[in-house]
Amino acid sequence: MHKSGNVIIHENTYNIKECLFDSGAESDNFIAKSFVDKNCDIFAEYITPHTCNIRLGDSTTTVHINELITLTVTFVDANFISHDATLNFLIMPITYIDMIIEINSILYSLFDLFIDMLRVARQNIKLYNTPTIPAHLHNINQPVCMINDIPDHHDYHDCVPMWT
Repeated sequence: MHKSGNVIIHENTYNIKECLFDSGAESDNFIAKSFVDKNCDIFAEYITPHTCNIRLGDSTTTVHINELITLTVTFVDANFISHDATLNFLIMPITYIDMIIEINSILYSLFDLFIDMLRVARQNIKLYNTPTIPAHLHNINQPVCMINDIPDHHDYHDCVPMWT
């Protein structure tokens, strides 16, 4: 799920246009290098050298990481409640999103926000994407075979239906 938010530094805020809350990511949080570079004069003192290789979700692509940044992020839920967390982010060349927050950070730092995001998503699905029941499922509790479905052919002469 995606959400916008803010980075907070010395009571100033820096807009996170899009953050992915990735419940399938199990190792680290990530921040786009372009987002850090855009605010590098402010973020510079929070960057730490950190060398590692990250294997992406496709299980084959690896990305070499050189830096880590520790930032306080804040997100507002559907009830206008602010949820803050101070998290470590590996700085990565991501081009499509500002930030990715992984499952451990969700569970231990932003759990209430994530539950609210799920609740809102469920409500939106009910409102806008109510499934239509296919015609063949309308009578799902009726017996499947109500007549003798064995073909009237000499190959099936001695067959007895199992559903009677």
